[in-house]
Amino acid sequence: ADLGPITIDVADIWEGRYRGVSESLQSMYGQLGNEVVMKIEPYSTIIQKITTNQYGGGNAAFWHGWITDVQGPEATLDVYTKYNSKGGQFFQFGVKMDEVDKWTDEAIVEFDAERRIELIKDSARKIIENYGAGEPYIEVALTNTLYWNYYHVGKPAAFITSQNLYQDNWFDQNDPTWEGRTA
Repeated sequence: ADLGPITIDVADIWEGRYRGVSESLQSMYGQLGNEVVMKIEPYSTIIQKITTNQYGGGNAAFWHGWITDVQGPEATLDVYTKYNSKGGQFFQFGVKMDEVDKWTDEAIVEFDAERRIELIKDSARKIIENYGAGEPYIEVALTNTLYWNYYHVGKPAAFITSQNLYQDNWFDQNDPTWEGRTA
């Protein structure tokens, strides 16, 4: 169905790092049958639009760029903020799931760390089961890559890591499973 033009803002630093990504995205999204307009914007403009609910939620406008990962081992606040319908960032993607609301409501006030972790894991499973709840977000941490014992990967940071994916990887030639292999 033709819904009219859809505007997708692309962060200027994203386009700067991945030159031509906006044209690729325009072609990809255009194959869905709608007119797609790509607009290069500074992140400050995108952030302002996010905070004033100008993306998603029925608006024919979206943005493409980096998002921060769930921060550190204690993910409760991040998951609550993004996926609970009362969370500050929820409106942008806005796929309400009653179970996630229930579990994150419980987790945000739970003092027992083990119980809180289980509630967040339950929430994450439900979010993934529902295709990222409008934002394919937590799935970024999943991979189908098999790593051998001697192959070590760089440690991911919370922001801007995809372009460094293989930069810090290395082979441990002292690992017993390396024996017989050549560098």
